[in-house]
Amino acid sequence: MSDHELMISIYNNVMEMKVDMLEMKADIKELQELIETTKSTISSLIKKAGNYNEVRDEELYKDIRIIAEGHSDLNRKLYEAMESVVNKDYFALVVNQMESQIRMLKAQVGKSV
Repeated sequence: MSDHELMISIYNNVMEMKVDMLEMKADIKELQELIETTKSTISSLIKKAGNYNEVRDEELYKDIRIIAEGHSDLNRKLYEAMESVVNKDYFALVVNQMESQIRMLKAQVGKSV
């Protein structure tokens, strides 16, 4: 191979490397854009997740409060029902004692007449 042919070969190889380098630069630029888009998407998703957590927490606290209020109402109603039963039982005892006393008085009145 002559010097001139060698120089042309080297020149052609350098030009091919230059084209390859330009293609790699374009690929790198495209990857950088994809990375920026991915970062933006991730940032948006993180923000949405934070908002979702806030909404979920607010709903959860509302639900807990509703359940607690219902529990409180159930306790109050149970207490009222138990109080009513206790009062009915107490009045039944009092009525039973009074009926007993009335029978005794009738018996005493019947003996004295």
